[in-house]
Amino acid sequence: MNHKLFGKFFFRAIALVALMGGTEACTLNKIAGDPAKVLKEYIGAVQKGDFNAIYALSQVTARQKKWIQKSETGDVQKQEAEHFQRHKAIYDATVPSFSNVQWAEKYYFPPSAKVEIGKPRDPEPFEKEKLGDAYEKGVVAIITVSVSYPVPEEAPEYDGVKVKQANYNCMLRKIRYEDSVMIYSYDEKWFFSGCLVIGNSIK
Repeated sequence: MNHKLFGKFFFRAIALVALMGGTEACTLNKIAGDPAKVLKEYIGAVQKGDFNAIYALSQVTARQKKWIQKSETGDVQKQEAEHFQRHKAIYDATVPSFSNVQWAEKYYFPPSAKVEIGKPRDPEPFEKEKLGDAYEKGVVAIITVSVSYPVPEEAPEYDGVKVKQANYNCMLRKIRYEDSVMIYSYDEKWFFSGCLVIGNSIK
């Protein structure tokens, strides 16, 4: 996964470890919510072209909408509508890509794709960021998704060749409300945060 996706909030990591008393209390088997269910819903929405659901389940748009709702200036409903339309236009204009760009997944999961969703796991540790790793556990989940493309016309293209099968590492996140680190112990809401193809899985 792209290292930048996981963030670098070092001071928050220290706060989490201090408040939780270590890393044991912050693992996926103890955290609330069901990231795999959210990913299934998100992929289903992509395959149906349901942007209302896509918008609601995306970590980026959900977080931005929350900030709009907290705003005390201007017409909040108007701002929300404009925000929705802006992202809808970006989604519609997104071009096929296997790089880490927002909404690229609409090409990974076409209507005809056969999708198999794996089990959630914690992000893999980075050797020099032990505290950062502890912080991400329970707020970030990685799920490998296996996809086959029985209809070549709907399959993504990689290096000029239509893909028959590929695996993706997809990330689910929780939203950092109010900069709080304690909310993750009971917050059940997970949001889709992006997918990256596993290069050696492409066939």
